[in-house]
Amino acid sequence: PDDMEMGDVDLLRFALAYPDDRVGAEKALKNAIKWRKTTGKSIVDAAKDAVAKATANGGWDNEVVRDAAPHADVINNFITPKAVITTSTEDGDLVYVIRASQIDDKELMNKASVEQVCD
Repeated sequence: PDDMEMGDVDLLRFALAYPDDRVGAEKALKNAIKWRKTTGKSIVDAAKDAVAKATANGGWDNEVVRDAAPHADVINNFITPKAVITTSTEDGDLVYVIRASQIDDKELMNKASVEQVCD
């Protein structure tokens, strides 16, 4: 779409999700675009800015991304370094695994709403 920045990999995601259903793929793509322009706009904009900052020095600074996440001021108190494993795929893509067993989920949900955690 002309007014939405999406690369070939972004578009491929929809084609792979609906390999034999072009109408379904187009509908899912349009729904994603609508979300990115409305409900998810602040998240998309914050993520784009955080990735630019995280890669500014030629590497990856994950703290910039963590701090820019929605409701980070509450949630990052529970998603701590002991609760995550960061690795990469053979292709060099970042994989960030959150170990649920290392999170005090009851206390997290006392501090954050379901909506905050889902953002």
